[in-house]
Amino acid sequence: MRGSVLGQVNALLSNITAFGTSKYEAKEALRESGAKTWHDIGKGLDKIFSYSTANKYREVWREVLSYAKENFKVKDAEKLNADHIKAYLQNKIEGNVKYSTFQTYASAIEKLEVALNKWSKLYSKQNTYSFSDAIKDLRQTASERLEHFSGTRNYENPKAIVSAIKDERYSIAAHIQHESGARIDEMYKLTEKNLRGISKDEYTQKDIGLVEVKGKGGKTRELKLNIYTYERLESYIKQNASFELKDKDSYRSAIKDAAINTGQAYDSRGSHGLRWNFAQERFQELQKNSITYMQAIQIVSIEMGHNRPDITERYLFGK
Repeated sequence: MRGSVLGQVNALLSNITAFGTSKYEAKEALRESGAKTWHDIGKGLDKIFSYSTANKYREVWREVLSYAKENFKVKDAEKLNADHIKAYLQNKIEGNVKYSTFQTYASAIEKLEVALNKWSKLYSKQNTYSFSDAIKDLRQTASERLEHFSGTRNYENPKAIVSAIKDERYSIAAHIQHESGARIDEMYKLTEKNLRGISKDEYTQKDIGLVEVKGKGGKTRELKLNIYTYERLESYIKQNASFELKDKDSYRSAIKDAAINTGQAYDSRGSHGLRWNFAQERFQELQKNSITYMQAIQIVSIEMGHNRPDITERYLFGK
């Protein structure tokens, strides 16, 4: 492959991007074709679906090729092999990056393997690339040596923050996030069609209001709100035709002001901190209602719109 490092990276990337298509639908298709584990699905997804992921991977691929060029005189991406990848990742471990950062590098390189194999097949190069063993070995080393995130982004007193927000729209939004774990994007626009009425929580038997939203990958789920918040949302929609949260920065500023006014740290928590609070509070609530540990994690995972329980465990335990 000829051209600059960035030119080669962009050429590889162009063959595996699928912007505007649904990652969720792609996963479902893999399941229907026999994929059983998350590893099977991950290996089967040979596309990148979001611009943000593409940009992250582009930067890592550029680093990998630049490293190979500088240390091994490799100027052609097609000449990359597992030894080059292993050396690059070892260098990152020696640089004492955080484990979560290392995981980003590893994920990007797994997709680089996909891109190179696809390029080889597309242009009949008869090259085969396999970086999996190198990545697997170094993941274990990285897990043992690198710093894991052990903090938490939850607020000390989320109820005080939510109560301190004066703007009606932002107050409703904060209540929704704290009570249901909703993402900001899931509240972008809610109308009467999203309101699913009053029901009972099947695990606690509490009366709740259900709001249907479309989450990541177009997957539909229901938010569970307390009756007071549900009725506030319903009333707002009746008066304004819809509930819209398009100005995310202003909403975050309202939460920041409320945190400061109630003597709490805001820093990196943002509105997402309320999702952390929801996860931890919901998990405890479920366990108090005789739900087992693993069942509670699975339930919270589904209610947060996560595809894997291990993601939810980070919210619960900060790991």
